Amino acid sequence: MVGVETPDWMQRCNAGGFATYVGREQINVAAAWDAPNLSSTDEWVDHWSCRLDYINDLINQSITFQNWHSLGGGSSKLPKGLPLRVTGGNSKPDPNQAPRMNSVWYSDFVTGESSTKDSDFVEPRSVGGLPCVPLMASEVKSFFGHEPSADHVMSPAFQRRAAFLPHIKATEKDLSRARRPKPSKAFTGNSFGTAMSKLNVALLSEKGLQTQACRNFTVGQLHEMQRLLFDARTPELDTVYVKAGDTRRMSHADATSLEKEQAAHRELNKNDVALATKAQDGACHEMVMWYIHHLSASAREEVKESLVLPLLPEMLHEAPSAEATPAHHTSHARYTEQASCAICHVSSVGDEKKTTFVV
Repeated sequence: MVGVETPDWMQRCNAGGFATYVGREQINVAAAWDAPNLSSTDEWVDHWSCRLDYINDLINQSITFQNWHSLGGGSSKLPKGLPLRVTGGNSKPDPNQAPRMNSVWYSDFVTGESSTKDSDFVEPRSVGGLPCVPLMASEVKSFFGHEPSADHVMSPAFQRRAAFLPHIKATEKDLSRARRPKPSKAFTGNSFGTAMSKLNVALLSEKGLQTQACRNFTVGQLHEMQRLLFDARTPELDTVYVKAGDTRRMSHADATSLEKEQAAHRELNKNDVALATKAQDGACHEMVMWYIHHLSASAREEVKESLVLPLLPEMLHEAPSAEATPAHHTSHARYTEQASCAICHVSSVGDEKKTTFVV
């Protein structure tokens, strides 16, 4: 897969259909600023370019990587295929994340058996960050839910998910919160309404986070934000909830499951406004839970640029009567699952009826 760094990545790019052979050129091996006292030499090279276009609602940019590979021989006797120059260019560079506006020249090469030692191939250990990308094969597969291949690269859905791969690693603070079965008293209330109000105050005070009342979203806007959060999720956190049987565990196994539920919500919006309101409130509760409990710290910062997070509805929907239709009971069961935050955040249910209404 293009994007996972390997020694033969340009070959993989070519196999994926994204590489172009530019031509045969000459480049100067010794860079003046790198080795001013060395005599320079011109070498014939093959120039290859790999261009990736990311065009969808969230990403609209192109990235072009270029390599210049030695033909072998020449005055410097460099091995065939050795990269002498590498460049990267991003149409939307971000100096805080991935500038990719660079050109790297190599000189003073050491090749052959003496150029490496066994310790060079010892698996590096990550400290507060991502491990070396080639060592993340299992994590990448878990992140996407399947083995990525060249067939996936140009899929907008795949690109949306792939955009959050750099944020796959949860911090120790994220994991500590995930393992904690109950929130602190600062985030609990003696009624559903009080608890939700406290949590909304916390959301409103978070720097850089845009929020809006749940009822003010159109169904389309709500689903767009829902998909953004789903794409940004970290499997490592969900694993903690699944193992603990925690109600915070992810209810959708994949994007297809989420899209199916969203389609049902759109139908309710056409045919049953009351049930659609309950579905919307449930989705808002679940989205806040995803933002807090399923995104790594870096993913939360990343989504703030595009996300408008719904505030938590402060009124609780009551269960339908026994005579209600199966659709009402099914909708309420799902709503109860989505609003399960009350299990931990409501310390007492004594005043619950003061903040409920029947649908």
